[in-house]
Amino acid sequence: MLRRCKLFELVSVGGLARRLLRVVNEGEVDIKVSASIYPKTHEHQQQQQQQQQKQQLLQQQQQQLQDLQQQQQQQQQQLQQQQQQQQQQQQDQLLQQQQQQQQKKRHRYKILKEINQQNKKIKETEEGDRQTEEEAPAAAAAAAAAAAAAAADRREKGEETEAMQQLNTAAAAAAAAAAAAAAEIETETQFEGDRDRKKETETIKEETNYLNKNININKNINIKTNKIYNSPFSFTTGDVPQPPS
Repeated sequence: MLRRCKLFELVSVGGLARRLLRVVNEGEVDIKVSASIYPKTHEHQQQQQQQQQKQQLLQQQQQQLQDLQQQQQQQQQQLQQQQQQQQQQQQDQLLQQQQQQQQKKRHRYKILKEINQQNKKIKETEEGDRQTEEEAPAAAAAAAAAAAAAAADRREKGEETEAMQQLNTAAAAAAAAAAAAAAEIETETQFEGDRDRKKETETIKEETNYLNKNININKNINIKTNKIYNSPFSFTTGDVPQPPS
């Protein structure tokens, strides 16, 4: 006899749902059990839809990931291009600065060279003028001596009058040249002396002004101090200045 029975539902296998009705007894009576098999179309459609949704979500996620990767690659490329442009600009600026510095150095060297050449020419000119001034009296004396010798020679030949005239003329020219050279040297010496005296006068004037200024300051201080100490009703607080010694 049947004492109890239980109903069990098994999960689908191979896409079909099976139901198995199983009767459990003590084996007293043999019971034939039959089971019907039918497909669960509604559940199967739901599962397919869920799988499709999952696949779509997965595809969307993959597409988003690819888009993000592409954006990152583009950003990296842009950064690299910007860095390259900045480096190129910096190199161009450095090159331009170096070229400008080289041009300035060349221009400065050219100016210094021209100044040195001008100073050299001026120095040579001054030395030539000084040498000419120094040699002028000697040249005049030599010319006078030559004229005297020529006059003496002519006098011996009977040309005494003409020789004396030439001698006098040469002597006068030599004396004039010597006097001019001496006057020029004296003028330069006098100019230098005047310039030195002017500097000394300015120095003395500055020292005198400084002394007068300090003397006036000390005088005012002494006058104020005497007024303070000579006043019969003076009263001070704090640091009292000492009376003048």
